[in-house]
Amino acid sequence: MTAGACAPRVGPSDYALAQPSGPYRLATGDRLRIIVFGQDNLSNIYAVDGSGRIAMPLIDAVEAQGRTTRELERAIEAKLRAGYLREPKVSVEVDTYRPFFVLGEVTNSGQFPYVPGMTVQTAVAIAGGFTLRECARRAGVSPAAPAHHFGNLAGLLTAVATLGFDGLSDAMEAAAARASATGGCRLAAICRAYLETALARPGRFRVVFGRRELDKEDPEMQRAGARAFGILVAETRAHRAGLAAPPPGPLPSETAKAPDFAEILLAWSVTHGFTTLLIDGQFDFLVGEDGGEDLLALFSQRLMRLLGAALAPDAALANRGHDG
Repeated sequence: MTAGACAPRVGPSDYALAQPSGPYRLATGDRLRIIVFGQDNLSNIYAVDGSGRIAMPLIDAVEAQGRTTRELERAIEAKLRAGYLREPKVSVEVDTYRPFFVLGEVTNSGQFPYVPGMTVQTAVAIAGGFTLRECARRAGVSPAAPAHHFGNLAGLLTAVATLGFDGLSDAMEAAAARASATGGCRLAAICRAYLETALARPGRFRVVFGRRELDKEDPEMQRAGARAFGILVAETRAHRAGLAAPPPGPLPSETAKAPDFAEILLAWSVTHGFTTLLIDGQFDFLVGEDGGEDLLALFSQRLMRLLGAALAPDAALANRGHDG
């Protein structure tokens, strides 16, 4: 039995449940920040009540249930235009999302705050993932098999994290090789591969970098994690030294006291921070829920140019290799 067998299986019948299903639809429990431009007495935080409506001064109840924020904006504007304001301009944003509930064979069942772009898979991940019993059922083995193979849930998650680190490393190495073949920037290529790998498997990404119960002393996970970080360090140093590729040899380690540690952290922080914000939907209020492609283009072009400029090649580093 492999750790991959415990990943949620998505077939044609439940594909829609595993993917974001379009713009967020409002419902009871949502709290909305509504701004009527030029009308401070109407601008406020409004809660969607048990009937699916919000109550505003002048226009009373407005149906919010099932509408997107843009649809609600138009509905409010229409009501204000009917005898109150000549050309009302309204902005609606979700101030606090209604909670969702996960019950059943998950590690931590209960109530959780909604995350934009939520899918069934991400909901299960937020709830701590499936229990070993559920993993066994999905893998088609006996309930005792995962515990026998991995020992406990921490052992299973550690195996998943190891796969995640190795998958990330494979993707970064392949991207760097393609960049070399086409004359592209290897550092930008591995950063983009980092982002794409996380977007392809957000649940695994959260296991790798989330605050989960992992066996930090597991030698295989340590090896896989060191490999992934070593690739980032080597490519950052090669870029700063103006090299076409990192010099051959073992990947670097023990970098915390290296003189270029700040530069290495900059490359990782920009890439990991952007990736996490994008996966968690934190950019939606800036570009809308359909603006993902624009953000990917921004990351691949402008942000990578800025990062490359911040880590501009330094001729003095050209002969240092992996030693920083």
